[in-house]
Amino acid sequence: MQSWKEYTSFIKTPYSVCKFKIPELSFFFECLKDIADECDLAHDRHEKFLYELETKTAVISALKERKMDVFREEYSLYITGFSEKEVAKLYSKLPSSSFTDDKATFEKNISAESDAIKSEQERFKLAAMWEELTGTTTPFDWCDKNRTPIRIMVPSAEQQSAIKLFNAVNYANADKKDVTFALDYLSEKPAYLAHLNDRAAIETAFIRNIVGRYAAVLTDNDEVRKHLEKYVPESYYQWYGSPTVSSEIKKLARSKYLNGGNSSVMKKIDDMSADEAKQLLKSLVTDDVEVGISIISKEGE
Repeated sequence: MQSWKEYTSFIKTPYSVCKFKIPELSFFFECLKDIADECDLAHDRHEKFLYELETKTAVISALKERKMDVFREEYSLYITGFSEKEVAKLYSKLPSSSFTDDKATFEKNISAESDAIKSEQERFKLAAMWEELTGTTTPFDWCDKNRTPIRIMVPSAEQQSAIKLFNAVNYANADKKDVTFALDYLSEKPAYLAHLNDRAAIETAFIRNIVGRYAAVLTDNDEVRKHLEKYVPESYYQWYGSPTVSSEIKKLARSKYLNGGNSSVMKKIDDMSADEAKQLLKSLVTDDVEVGISIISKEGE
């Protein structure tokens, strides 16, 4: 009897549905349910059960394929758009108690498993769209490939939506609603996506958002990247808006300036008239407290 009880765990459709859809095995299913529930069969049913097994061998043997046909027909609502592989996966995920479960419990279980597969389908579609548009598997991968934080490519007005998109693609456990949002957002093809494969646009954005005001001194983006890779513990994706990155950029710029980068500044000063130099100095004193304090300190020497 134990073997027959285990047999029912592979029938992932409620007993009542099986009995209705395959009426020629009605008594056989009744016996299976009794065995599944009690791990035994009433004595007065033994003889007829054995008779069923002997006279309906072919029909019972065909149950392996037929049970799937019944499942597909009865629960088509939950598997619309599914491949054969996905239907088989859903079926295998259903509880081993499905044969003895009531219809309400079974519908709850199949609905949950169907939703999970639909979510996987959306995730697969999102990943495919991202790769087609960018040539990378994820935004993290794009950052690694370009040694650049991807958010520098995004206009400020798009930042919030872009972050939701990036998170949905980056993380396999992203919420279903976030994946759906990302699919809709990608379908709109925001303009900045077209620049993600444009080397010149990437370098221009790197200068504007990472190098910033120090671009006159830090003229080699590759050198800047190597410095950040050496001294910043964060990933490329995290470079955007990072205080550590800003600090290291400033340090590198100061080092370059003190080691010959100030020569162009000296030349410009030499070329200025006295009035131009004074005007520039006054402007610097107004905007930069360090310059003013430096001049005051000189007066006291």
